[in-house]
Amino acid sequence: MKSYYGYGAHEKLATELGVPVEKMGDLANSLWQTSSRFTEPERVMLEFATQVARDANDVKDEHWQRMKAHWDNGQLLEMNAVITTFIQIGRIGDTLGVCDPVLFTKPVSSV
Repeated sequence: MKSYYGYGAHEKLATELGVPVEKMGDLANSLWQTSSRFTEPERVMLEFATQVARDANDVKDEHWQRMKAHWDNGQLLEMNAVITTFIQIGRIGDTLGVCDPVLFTKPVSSV
C-alpha cells in the first residue's frame, strides 16, 4: 500500500511475533505473489488487500469466490474491517508525516 507509516510501525511488531525477516521482505517487495513463504489463502488475502487499497469499488465477484473458498462470511467481514482500518491509519500517519526515528523514518521527498 506504500504506506511508510504502516510498514514502519508494523515491521517491529511482526518481528516480535516471529514473522521471518525473509517473509517480510517478500511482502515489502510484492514477491508474496510467487513466494513459497506464503500459502494460497495468504496470497488471496494479500491480493484482496491490494485491490481494496487501490479501488475498493472494483473487487471482482471472482475474487470474492476465491476468498470464500478459505473463509466464512464472518471472517471476511472481520478481514475487510481490519484491512480498511489499517489502510486508513497508514494514510493518516503518512499525511501527517508521522515517523519514529527508532523504528523508521519517512523518506525525503524528491519533489
